[in-house]
Amino acid sequence: MKLLFENWRKYLNEQAELSPESKIYCDMDGVLVNFTDYTMALVNDLIAGGDIPWGAEQTKGYRKRLRQVHNKLGPDFRVTDEKQLKDLKEIKNFMFGVIGTNPGEFYLGMPPLDDGISDLWPALKATGRDVYILSAAVPARVEGAMTSEQGKIAWAQKHGLDPIETIVVQADREASTAQKKAANANTNGVPNILIDDKQENINDWESAGGVGILHEPGGASGTIQQLGALFDETNT
Repeated sequence: MKLLFENWRKYLNEQAELSPESKIYCDMDGVLVNFTDYTMALVNDLIAGGDIPWGAEQTKGYRKRLRQVHNKLGPDFRVTDEKQLKDLKEIKNFMFGVIGTNPGEFYLGMPPLDDGISDLWPALKATGRDVYILSAAVPARVEGAMTSEQGKIAWAQKHGLDPIETIVVQADREASTAQKKAANANTNGVPNILIDDKQENINDWESAGGVGILHEPGGASGTIQQLGALFDETNT
């Protein structure tokens, strides 16, 4: 741990200099909400024959993706870790197909990460800086479905969070999620801070002139310490 924070201070000395106007942007999935456990439980229930909890119709595309999971992995297969969610093509396609039936309802139903809500968010607000939620979207596949943006804004309100704004970006052919997030890395040359659990998002943010803190899910205390060290360095 000592070596970690020595390396962190060395890293700080190499970063863009913060100012009192620097803003804080906080990711949602894996930082404030328990995306992985919630999604694994949902996908496993549906593979076993359960119904989509928000009542969405099991479309032809949905049934096709479910058959692909059964045919490739077997009807008794169950997801056991985040790596399988991200790396198994059939599971990833099925997962995004399910979420796409109503992204807003999916996100609104996600449970919070306790330390994200009770520890990290109050610590961010206590800095006195403008704090934003900056998160990624899954596109809706069904006309009239609640969007990711609507669901995430409603989720923040439901759990008593009060960001300046909840910004939801969506990857497209022109730019990745990381690149879309990085558009907020600095404001008129003033570097901003990103707290995110994805290394690629941190890398693009820093390349765009911002300062990133890589968050470990469930590790709010470590993120808070790094944030404190960042402001200590700024004030010296």
